[in-house]
Amino acid sequence: MEEVKERLAAFEGRETVIAERHKHLRERREVFDDRRFAYRKRRDEIEERRARVAEQGAQIEETLRAKAALDREAAAALVLERVQSELVAERAALVEATVAEIIGDRVETSANDLIVQGRRAPGRVQCGQCAADVATLARGTRRPCPGAACSRR
Repeated sequence: MEEVKERLAAFEGRETVIAERHKHLRERREVFDDRRFAYRKRRDEIEERRARVAEQGAQIEETLRAKAALDREAAAALVLERVQSELVAERAALVEATVAEIIGDRVETSANDLIVQGRRAPGRVQCGQCAADVATLARGTRRPCPGAACSRR
């Protein structure tokens, strides 16, 4: 009987060891499965990003092909149009600088001001505050300023 009890105790000891090993292996398997799932999820995200980058690369290549497909005449017309728009933008400054070089500092008013002054009728002066034309009376007194925002009204 003692031998049976010893064998039974040894068997139960082995069962406990096996149960502990089984529990330990199950815990390790869960950790491994979690890591494998995280790796698979990350790999899928990377594959999606690669697909998006490849799609953007294809769009860029298509745009480059479209840009390169310009014929010589269209490219020349495009360049000339851009140069002309730049020249139009710079023309006023170039003309003003050239006129200043030729005439010098003698003229303080611009050509536009001279034209406006030449069109004024004799016997009229300009209001000092709002620049509206004011008719003068024969004795030199001024009429009220016609400017709506002027304080001389």
